[in-house]
Amino acid sequence: MAIDLGDPIQVLTALLLLVLAVVSAVMLLLTRRPSWAERQAYRLSERAGLPFGSDSVHDAVIARVRRSAAVSLISTLVAVVLTATVWLALPAARSPYLLWALAFVILVVVIAGSTVIDQLRDTTFHPTPSDTRVARLATVGVRQYLDGWRTRTPDVLLVSGAGMTVVVLAAGFLGLVAPVWSGVGLLTLAFALSVRVATTAMERRVLAHPQPATDGLELAWDDLFRTDALRSLRMSAALAAWVPVGLSFAVLLRAGLPLASSDAGAVLGVFPWWGIPALQVLYTVGQGRLRADLLPRATRATAGGRPA
Repeated sequence: MAIDLGDPIQVLTALLLLVLAVVSAVMLLLTRRPSWAERQAYRLSERAGLPFGSDSVHDAVIARVRRSAAVSLISTLVAVVLTATVWLALPAARSPYLLWALAFVILVVVIAGSTVIDQLRDTTFHPTPSDTRVARLATVGVRQYLDGWRTRTPDVLLVSGAGMTVVVLAAGFLGLVAPVWSGVGLLTLAFALSVRVATTAMERRVLAHPQPATDGLELAWDDLFRTDALRSLRMSAALAAWVPVGLSFAVLLRAGLPLASSDAGAVLGVFPWWGIPALQVLYTVGQGRLRADLLPRATRATAGGRPA
C-alpha cells in the first residue's frame, strides 16, 4: 500500500522510519572500523574502573564491544523493517496509536532478544585447556549484579498494573468505562506478564552461560557485560509492565466516556507516556559499571565503589 503524500502523519512516520534505518546502517558501518571499537573499549574501561591488564584482554574486550554494537544495530534495523512492513501492509496500522503500540512491542522484544543473542552467542574470553581457570565458589544471581530497585521495579509495576486492571474491570462491569477498555487492559496485562516470564527465563540462560576466565580481571570484565545484559532484560520487563499501569490510569481518569471512535484518542491523550523514557533513562544510568563487590580487589579502591 502506497504512502499518502497528502497525509502529514504518514509522511512524518515514513521519514522517521527512514532516518532511523539510515542512522543504524551508518553506525553499523562505523563499528567495522578498528578505531571505533577501540575508543569505545577505552571509554568503557575508564567508566567501569577496570584496566585491560594484558593485550589478550584488550583485544577480547574490543572484539566484544564491536560484536555487541553490531548485534544491537542489526536488531534495530530488523525492528524498523518489521514496523515499516506492517505499517505499509495493514491499513489499520496507519493509525498513529496502533503504530506506536506496534513499535513499542517490537522495541521491547528487540531489546530482550538482541541482549540474549549477544550474551549467549559466544564467551568473551577463550582460555586454552592448559591455562589456569578461576571460578566462584557461590552462585551469583541477579541481585548480586543489579541494585535492588532495578531488580524489583518490573515486579512492583506488574503487581500495580494487575491491581489497577482489576479496578478497570470492576468499573467496566458497573458501566463507568467503555467495555472495550476491560479487554484492552487484560491484553496489556497479559503482554506484560508474558514479557516478565520470558525475561526471567532469559536471565536464567544468561546466568548459566559459562564464564571461562584465567584470572579475576577477566572474570570482572565478563561480569561487566553480563551486568549490562541483565539490566537490559529487567528494563524490557519494566517497560512492558508500565503499559497496564499507564493504560489503567488513563482509562480511570477518563471514566464515564461513551464508546465512540474518539475514545482511543481521549484515553491515549492522557496516557503517561513519560514513564517509558523515564524507565529507559533510569536503567541506562550506571550502564557500563560493575558493583564494587564484583570488582577485583586490586581495582576496588580506584573504582570508588560505584554501583551498577
